Amino acid sequence: LANLGLSENTYTLFTSDHGEGALEHMQNWKNSMYDANHRVPLLFTGPGLQKNALIKNATSTIDLYPTLLELANISVPEGLDGYSLVPFLQPDKDSLYTDHPDYIFAEYHSNMANTGHFMIKQGDLKFIDFGRTPPFESYKAQLFNLSADPEELNDIAGENPELISRFTDLMSKIADIQAVDKEVKEQDKVRFLKWQKINEKDWLKQLASKAYYGPGPQKFGTPQDEAQIEKWLNGTTLQTAQQTEAV
Repeated sequence: LANLGLSENTYTLFTSDHGEGALEHMQNWKNSMYDANHRVPLLFTGPGLQKNALIKNATSTIDLYPTLLELANISVPEGLDGYSLVPFLQPDKDSLYTDHPDYIFAEYHSNMANTGHFMIKQGDLKFIDFGRTPPFESYKAQLFNLSADPEELNDIAGENPELISRFTDLMSKIADIQAVDKEVKEQDKVRFLKWQKINEKDWLKQLASKAYYGPGPQKFGTPQDEAQIEKWLNGTTLQTAQQTEAV
């Protein structure tokens, strides 16, 4: 940028869409709320920004859109979930957007997780709750003190009922997580039924090929497996799927 004469009017940022477990907690990829999975780098450079500064305020990737708009002198639309980070990047500038909360919220839904994960990180505390759509009613909320327990090995939820109550109340103001989890699971069934219809002749064989890796005989794809899938789909018909998609 300097060689092209653009460094004085160009902002750059470096980030990622998710972390990578790298075998912390014996996990790879992004399939939990451990810091190794959901934390990402976020680097900004550009005219007027702080240099060589480490900013520790809670931020989220949903903050990038309003941040870039403000840096480009474009008005930020109302109703966004994210907040401009310009007050952190240019602390001497009078910004219209100074109400960034002191916490971040994240959620995760995937075939790599039994049920929905919902997280609030505030200061040194990380609160994690779960979707309890049957059969996951027994999943309990977790609480970690990242300062005292950076590896997130000691769940302190049981000894801090007041904190659990406070975080549960804050979570409820962000989203109805149980309603969200239920809707996600119904949409999982809707999408599976559509895929199953498209692959009507050999859907179980295809599913088996994606579900098992490793040496030895194929262990998935039996009539018992098919019965379990039908049990999972119980109560969701193709008509329901079509109606849901139409909405």
